[in-house]
Amino acid sequence: MDEINTLEWIERIGSLLLSFPLVIILILILYRKSIVKILSRFTDDNLVKAKVGPIELERKLEVIVEKGNSAVDRLNKINDLMAKSRQLELEIITGMFQMALPQEQKELLQEHIREFRKLNEESIASESR
Repeated sequence: MDEINTLEWIERIGSLLLSFPLVIILILILYRKSIVKILSRFTDDNLVKAKVGPIELERKLEVIVEKGNSAVDRLNKINDLMAKSRQLELEIITGMFQMALPQEQKELLQEHIREFRKLNEESIASESR
Protein backbone atom coordinates (compact mmCIF):
# COMPACT_ATOMS: atom_id res chain seq x y z
CA MET A 1 0.00 0.00 0.00
CA ASP A 2 2.80 2.39 0.78
CA GLU A 3 4.17 1.85 -2.70
CA ILE A 4 0.83 2.86 -4.24
CA ASN A 5 0.63 6.01 -2.11
CA THR A 6 4.21 6.90 -3.00
CA LEU A 7 3.52 6.39 -6.71
CA GLU A 8 0.38 8.51 -6.46
CA TRP A 9 2.36 11.30 -4.79
CA ILE A 10 5.07 11.10 -7.41
CA GLU A 11 2.43 11.24 -10.14
CA ARG A 12 0.72 14.26 -8.59
CA ILE A 13 3.96 16.14 -7.91
CA GLY A 14 5.27 15.21 -11.37
CA SER A 15 2.15 16.49 -13.07
CA LEU A 16 2.42 19.75 -11.14
CA LEU A 17 6.10 20.16 -11.98
CA LEU A 18 5.57 19.44 -15.63
CA SER A 19 2.41 21.48 -16.03
CA PHE A 20 2.42 23.89 -18.96
CA PRO A 21 2.39 27.20 -17.00
CA LEU A 22 5.14 26.07 -14.68
CA VAL A 23 7.35 24.98 -17.58
CA ILE A 24 6.88 28.39 -19.20
CA ILE A 25 7.78 30.17 -15.97
CA LEU A 26 10.92 28.05 -15.57
CA ILE A 27 11.98 28.75 -19.17
CA LEU A 28 11.41 32.48 -18.66
CA ILE A 29 13.50 32.43 -15.48
CA LEU A 30 16.34 30.42 -17.03
CA TYR A 31 16.54 32.42 -20.27
CA ARG A 32 15.55 35.87 -19.03
CA LYS A 33 18.81 37.56 -20.09
CA SER A 34 18.59 36.20 -23.63
CA ILE A 35 14.93 37.12 -23.88
CA VAL A 36 15.62 40.67 -22.68
CA LYS A 37 18.40 41.04 -25.30
CA ILE A 38 16.10 39.84 -28.07
CA LEU A 39 13.32 42.18 -26.99
CA SER A 40 15.69 45.13 -26.78
CA ARG A 41 16.81 44.45 -30.36
CA PHE A 42 13.22 44.60 -31.55
CA THR A 43 12.62 47.90 -29.78
CA ASP A 44 15.85 49.55 -31.01
CA ASP A 45 14.75 51.47 -34.13
CA ASN A 46 18.26 52.36 -35.29
CA LEU A 47 19.48 48.78 -35.55
CA VAL A 48 19.60 47.09 -38.95
CA LYS A 49 20.31 43.40 -39.37
CA ALA A 50 21.26 41.59 -42.55
CA LYS A 51 22.07 37.93 -43.04
CA VAL A 52 23.86 36.69 -46.14
CA GLY A 53 24.58 32.99 -45.91
CA PRO A 54 26.61 32.31 -42.78
CA ILE A 55 27.54 35.99 -42.37
CA GLU A 56 25.30 38.09 -40.21
CA LEU A 57 25.73 41.86 -40.12
CA GLU A 58 24.29 44.11 -37.49
CA ARG A 59 24.79 47.85 -37.78
CA LYS A 60 23.26 51.01 -36.50
CA LEU A 61 21.27 52.81 -39.15
CA GLU A 62 23.17 56.06 -38.55
CA VAL A 63 26.50 54.38 -39.37
CA ILE A 64 25.08 52.90 -42.58
CA VAL A 65 23.68 56.25 -43.70
CA GLU A 66 26.95 58.04 -42.92
CA LYS A 67 29.02 55.50 -44.86
CA GLY A 68 26.56 55.62 -47.76
CA ASN A 69 26.74 59.42 -47.92
CA SER A 70 30.54 59.40 -47.90
CA ALA A 71 30.60 56.76 -50.66
CA VAL A 72 28.23 58.85 -52.79
CA ASP A 73 30.39 61.94 -52.19
CA ARG A 74 33.51 60.05 -53.30
CA LEU A 75 31.73 58.80 -56.43
CA ASN A 76 30.60 62.35 -57.24
CA LYS A 77 34.17 63.61 -56.88
CA ILE A 78 35.43 60.82 -59.14
CA ASN A 79 32.77 61.66 -61.75
CA ASP A 80 33.71 65.35 -61.61
CA LEU A 81 37.38 64.53 -62.01
CA MET A 82 36.65 62.19 -64.94
CA ALA A 83 34.57 64.87 -66.68
CA LYS A 84 37.31 67.48 -66.22
CA SER A 85 39.92 65.02 -67.49
CA ARG A 86 37.81 64.14 -70.50
CA GLN A 87 37.25 67.82 -71.30
CA LEU A 88 41.01 68.42 -71.17
CA GLU A 89 41.64 65.35 -73.30
CA LEU A 90 39.21 66.54 -75.98
CA GLU A 91 40.78 70.00 -75.96
CA ILE A 92 44.24 68.47 -76.45
CA ILE A 93 43.00 66.21 -79.26
CA THR A 94 41.34 69.15 -80.97
CA GLY A 95 44.49 71.28 -80.68
CA MET A 96 46.91 68.61 -81.86
CA PHE A 97 44.91 66.99 -84.65
CA GLN A 98 42.85 69.93 -85.86
CA MET A 99 44.37 69.85 -89.34
CA ALA A 100 44.01 66.07 -89.71
CA LEU A 101 40.39 65.79 -88.56
CA PRO A 102 37.45 66.17 -90.91
CA GLN A 103 35.14 69.13 -90.24
CA GLU A 104 32.34 66.90 -88.88
CA GLN A 105 34.62 65.40 -86.23
CA LYS A 106 35.96 68.84 -85.28
CA GLU A 107 32.41 70.09 -84.77
CA LEU A 108 31.51 66.99 -82.78
CA LEU A 109 34.59 67.43 -80.57
CA GLN A 110 33.74 71.10 -80.03
CA GLU A 111 30.18 70.15 -79.09
CA HIS A 112 31.46 67.59 -76.58
CA ILE A 113 33.88 70.13 -75.13
CA ARG A 114 31.04 72.65 -74.69
CA GLU A 115 28.91 70.01 -72.95
CA PHE A 116 31.75 69.04 -70.62
CA ARG A 117 32.46 72.71 -69.82
CA LYS A 118 28.79 73.26 -69.04
CA LEU A 119 28.63 70.20 -66.77
CA ASN A 120 31.89 71.09 -65.04
CA GLU A 121 30.76 74.68 -64.43
CA GLU A 122 27.46 73.42 -62.99
CA SER A 123 29.41 71.05 -60.76
CA ILE A 124 31.65 73.86 -59.50
CA ALA A 125 28.62 76.10 -58.91
CA SER A 126 26.80 73.40 -56.91
CA GLU A 127 29.92 72.73 -54.79
CA SER A 128 30.22 76.42 -53.87
CA ARG A 129 26.64 76.54 -52.53
